[in-house]
Amino acid sequence: MDAILVFYSSMKYTFEELKVSELINLIDKNKIDLNPSYQRNFIWSPKDQSELIDSILEGFPLPNFFIYEKPNGFFEMVDGQQRTTTIYNFSKDRITSTKKNGKIKVGEVRNYFLNYKLPIIFLRDVKSPRLLNDFYVLINKKGKHLNTPEVNKSEYYDKRFLKLANELLNNQNFIDLNLFTEATSKRMNDRGFVEELLGYLKLGIQEKRSAVETLLEDDISENDYEPLKKEFNDIIAIIHKMNEIKPLKKTRYRQKNDFYTLFSFVNENIKLEIETLLYQYRILLILNGEDKEGDQFIRPTNERCFPLKEYALNCVSQSNSKRARIKRLEFFNDILKNQNTDNNDALIEVLRYLGDIFGPHKIDLKKIEKFDLLNLDRL
Repeated sequence: MDAILVFYSSMKYTFEELKVSELINLIDKNKIDLNPSYQRNFIWSPKDQSELIDSILEGFPLPNFFIYEKPNGFFEMVDGQQRTTTIYNFSKDRITSTKKNGKIKVGEVRNYFLNYKLPIIFLRDVKSPRLLNDFYVLINKKGKHLNTPEVNKSEYYDKRFLKLANELLNNQNFIDLNLFTEATSKRMNDRGFVEELLGYLKLGIQEKRSAVETLLEDDISENDYEPLKKEFNDIIAIIHKMNEIKPLKKTRYRQKNDFYTLFSFVNENIKLEIETLLYQYRILLILNGEDKEGDQFIRPTNERCFPLKEYALNCVSQSNSKRARIKRLEFFNDILKNQNTDNNDALIEVLRYLGDIFGPHKIDLKKIEKFDLLNLDRL
């Protein structure tokens, strides 16, 4: 088939075909970059991959691949990374077709598979590298293929704010907290959450992602970069010490809304003695407990303790609203920074509830720095 040449104001492109063998050859010779800066991570499950192989083996046509041919003769996969990686994995015997087709391996269909023709749109003479990012966003943004962090990576790849979020993901203390599943990380939701925490540090408590959207558009200055990095790392270092007492992943505080509140609390009280902060975390661990019936203390249905019920509701209903985030932090302050028990209705009610659970004789207060806090020595 002859190539059809189309002229566009910012680039040229042609409709062509490549055999699977030719695409694999480009990969083997390191002549094609499958993961340029604007691309998302590889996220397809084994099932997704096997189903694509089914389509090829059944002779179905695949959607167009978009490949940028650079002036130096090398290539860049603009759209089609998931399919290309899947095809390559099959060619190397890393996956098979689905059970429906008998879990066929490449050796059984090698000749047919390697000669299968892929529809390629080659992009050439691109006037600006930025156009590739814009094009990638355009063909993905309106569909369901990319989530917000993935779109942001491509659309704002050159922003300092995004660079900082990516860098902080490599903080070993943060990694040790083990807050994210592998699937969550593949979809860049871990970085999306770091963006939210940075947004809080820079602009204070805001509606979900409104601070992030502002900082992605306006970016942070060079002078902001290192102080924000240090502030984030200092907070995580303290939370890491808390994690050594009991891993967050075994508590409710691993959840995004609870962690956001814990992060905010540590930030606002970072000048306290570390032993005080760790004592306050131990109080949170008590509140993370269950009664004799196995019901969590903090739950939306706890009719016996309104402050615990309200905190739980603010974690699940409009949980990312500015109001819910402020109310959760106020609860932490009431329980963990008490200096006037007589006027602290939330603490009084929580203490009464804990007295019903553990026995009134075990509930009293202890002076920690300037605060009157739940006496953990009695529990």
